[in-house]
Amino acid sequence: MEKKQKRGGQRKPAALRKRKSLTFRVRDQLRRQLEKAAKVNQRSISEEVELRLIMSFHDEDIVKRLFDAIRAATL
Repeated sequence: MEKKQKRGGQRKPAALRKRKSLTFRVRDQLRRQLEKAAKVNQRSISEEVELRLIMSFHDEDIVKRLFDAIRAATL
């Protein structure tokens, strides 16, 4: 008996599979920008939004650490 092949590609790691839905509104221009970026980066719009949000929090942390270092150096 032949083994039945599962549909779809490889399974993602558990941390990437567990996603919750989030609905929000955006203006037309922002939606066009997201659609264009998603297409260029070969991602879905949801993946593009998620990555950009993650990057914004990461950048915020970097800026905070930089300001803390500058503040400490000037004291």
